[in-house]
Amino acid sequence: YQQCEVHNRVDAPAEVPETLRHVVFNIERGQTLHETIDFLNMCPDLKNMDIIYANELDDGAVRSGNCNVAYEIAKSIGMNYAYGLEFIELVNPEDNKGFHGNALFSRWPIRRAWTLRLPEQYNWYFDRQRRIGGRCAVLAELDVGGRPLGVASIHLENRTHGEGRRLQLEAVLRAAEKLLPGIPVVLGGDLNTNTFDGRD
Repeated sequence: YQQCEVHNRVDAPAEVPETLRHVVFNIERGQTLHETIDFLNMCPDLKNMDIIYANELDDGAVRSGNCNVAYEIAKSIGMNYAYGLEFIELVNPEDNKGFHGNALFSRWPIRRAWTLRLPEQYNWYFDRQRRIGGRCAVLAELDVGGRPLGVASIHLENRTHGEGRRLQLEAVLRAAEKLLPGIPVVLGGDLNTNTFDGRD
């Protein structure tokens, strides 16, 4: 629950481009996994991304075929990945694991990674989507042609107000300064930056 899974599956590209390409993608648990993989492989604007900041990926949940969504995506698009567990779903007893989390996909080697638990703004145990855990961010240090780069895939709470999300983002910034000192850090993810109070 506290550790981040890291899987370096592919070798680094031979050359470092002048510009790294990043994209944020909420995977919606992987309920349309094959279409998502096709989209990432075939859409000209998304092919050959360097880093994907991904949110809402299941591992062992019936709703997404009881598969490990992060692994399936990484295998199909040829990327390394780090995965952090956000919630354990409790509503479906047929789930193999019922895991739900966030990931970073990278063409570059992942040197180290962490799962950062964010300050709780809503208790999902008492929600109709009953689960334990809480929002998190996955932070990692990449090796981009011998140079370090920090990245963070963030999932802020939707069932809160702007101040609640500000407190969560502040925790990410503090962690980035502590864990990735002195190197560039790129933040991305589903920040749930809406204009209403999600607690209603």
